[in-house]
Amino acid sequence: GQIFCIFTHGNGLWQKEPGHISFCVSKDNGRTWGKMTDINPQILTTDPAGKQPIKCTSAFASSGRATQLANGRLIFPLVVREDGNPDFKVYAVYTDDLGKTWKVSKNPATTDGDESKIVQLADGTVIMSIRNRRGILRKFSYSHDNGETWSEPVPVEGLPDPRCNGDIITYDYNGKQLLLQSLPGDPKGRNNVAIYVSADGGKTWPVKKTVVNLPSAYSSMTVLPDGSIGILTEESANNHYSYNIWFTKLPIEVLMAPAKKQ
Repeated sequence: GQIFCIFTHGNGLWQKEPGHISFCVSKDNGRTWGKMTDINPQILTTDPAGKQPIKCTSAFASSGRATQLANGRLIFPLVVREDGNPDFKVYAVYTDDLGKTWKVSKNPATTDGDESKIVQLADGTVIMSIRNRRGILRKFSYSHDNGETWSEPVPVEGLPDPRCNGDIITYDYNGKQLLLQSLPGDPKGRNNVAIYVSADGGKTWPVKKTVVNLPSAYSSMTVLPDGSIGILTEESANNHYSYNIWFTKLPIEVLMAPAKKQ
């Protein structure tokens, strides 16, 4: 019943010293929060000889949700910038004791990524859905040891990615596990956020349901108590860099309904 809020504060990604990666916990559904705990001393440092596993200039916890795996592990992606390296590494950071100690994956899920999300399939496979800084298609990296090691990332056919943050969650539907991925539905730019659906663990994505027909960018999803999908979207009726955040409730029957013929 506890809520973990994981966040970055202080310096941003482009500054010469890292901001603080911290968390705090609420035990009353978010009405009050415990003390803020900085986990930088356990996971990252600017000192090349430091004991922390990540040596970097700066880093941030990805915008959106973290994940709890079936074994209870709390895990989130960390985007890392190194001075002189134009590419961003993305590590998985995790705790097995509800935040007392934090560890870092043995290798980055990608050496050239950005904001990412983690989800676990019914067979235990863990997927990191990675923003593609080069555009074209979303990238997936896979872990078979609960996020400790990661495969080489691969592009995902059927998931166009116009270099934007999105979300990925699972949904149990008529006895099958679905994967839901939210992204802008326009492969050329941040427009028309949509939810893509896979019924085969992310191999194919035959269902696409547009949520908003406007310039729109980041999104985050959750499953509501009545089984509907709740999605937050950045939307703009004026331009691409002045957003309002809207909440949409989408019944699963609407998401899975066949597209109407024109």
